[in-house]
Amino acid sequence: MGGTGENTLRQRMRNGRICVLHSGKAYDVTEFSDRHPGGKEWFLKFAGQDVTQVMQDQSPHKHTKAAYAILEKYRIRDTHEEQSGTPQAQWLRFHNEYAAALPGAVHCSVLFVGK
Repeated sequence: MGGTGENTLRQRMRNGRICVLHSGKAYDVTEFSDRHPGGKEWFLKFAGQDVTQVMQDQSPHKHTKAAYAILEKYRIRDTHEEQSGTPQAQWLRFHNEYAAALPGAVHCSVLFVGK
C-alpha cells in the first residue's frame, strides 16, 4: 500500500496496532479493543481481515448502528479512494502487508467478491 510514516497499515501493525477492514475502509481499533463488549480477543482474531460480513452476521450478534458509529471514529483511510485497482488487488496488497508485518506467523485470508 502506498503512503509513508505512521499512515501505512504495515507500520501500524508492526508497531502492535490492531487494524481491520470494513466496506473498503481501514480502521485502527487498538484504542477501542479493550472496551469492546465481546472482548479484545475478537479484534485479535480478525486483525488484518475484512470484518464487513462478520459485523452483519447474526452470530454472535448483529452489530447496532452505534457500533458502526464507534468504528467510524477509528477510520484510517478509505482504501477505495487512496488506491487504484480492483477491490481484489487492494485486498491482496493489504493482506501481503499484513503478512509481512508478522513474519513467521501463519496467515489465512478469504475475500468474497460479488453481490
